[in-house]
Amino acid sequence: MPAKILVWFIATCAGAIFYRLGGAEAYNTKFRDLGVPLVSTAYLLTLGLQPHVGGLWGLISAYFLHFSLLFSATTSYFKRKGQDARWYNWALTGLAYSLAALPLAWATGNWVGFALRCVVTTVLVTLLSERIGWDVGEECSRGAVTVGTLPLLIL
Repeated sequence: MPAKILVWFIATCAGAIFYRLGGAEAYNTKFRDLGVPLVSTAYLLTLGLQPHVGGLWGLISAYFLHFSLLFSATTSYFKRKGQDARWYNWALTGLAYSLAALPLAWATGNWVGFALRCVVTTVLVTLLSERIGWDVGEECSRGAVTVGTLPLLIL
């Protein structure tokens, strides 16, 4: 297995695990809130994104902003506490996970990949969250999609 695929697989699995741990009763939500952005940002560093606007400092800033925005997005399902999430809550959740990469699209100029990832992530998070019907599977899939779609940003 080529090294890049192995790194992608490990990062995707780690994203799934951290997302699930953040939703498990025995663990704190910070496993998801910090774990998924950390794994995502670490994995992004392996992709070799090239700065287009703002040079190296622009790209470094974009990584920090991506982490911060994804951290913020993982703390909400865009619903009231105690209320069940509906399809549109999942769509907003997937879109928020996608939009966290906006600073990276700006810094790299990879707008096509960013737009494609927005669509793919939003659709997958929505469909998988609505169709699986098992908390563990749903949470693992959201974490896996959030990290696993990151290579689209280099298109």
